[in-house]
Amino acid sequence: MASYRHLSRIIVMQSLFELEARPSDPVDIFNYRFKDLGKKIPEDIFARTIFFGIVDKLNEIKSILVKYAPEWPVNKIDPVERSILYVGIYELVYMDDAPHAVVINEAIEIAKTYADENSNKFINGVLNAIAKNEPKKI
Repeated sequence: MASYRHLSRIIVMQSLFELEARPSDPVDIFNYRFKDLGKKIPEDIFARTIFFGIVDKLNEIKSILVKYAPEWPVNKIDPVERSILYVGIYELVYMDDAPHAVVINEAIEIAKTYADENSNKFINGVLNAIAKNEPKKI
């Protein structure tokens, strides 16, 4: 059984994907996704913190992504991969409640389920570089 944090990250990734695919109110999108998938999660604080943190810091997160994946323009990265990377970047840079290895492994596992078969290598490389080089902003 998946942990509530794993399911929360999936909800956030799917909410970010939906927000990009059909822009609308982030609150409505998050609430819909949480209602749909959050039945196995005791509370929404973890998912809500990450999702709305990403929405708030999206330009900064994109800048970090550009810095560590300069050969890939952000808008050319697959939207699912991009959403997974946003979640990982937010946790690595703006949160301090999970070890880097856990954050990166979670992103890789989500990529294995939702993204292209080679996405996990790209996501692993980008997030490892960020974990090693980017200072915390908390």
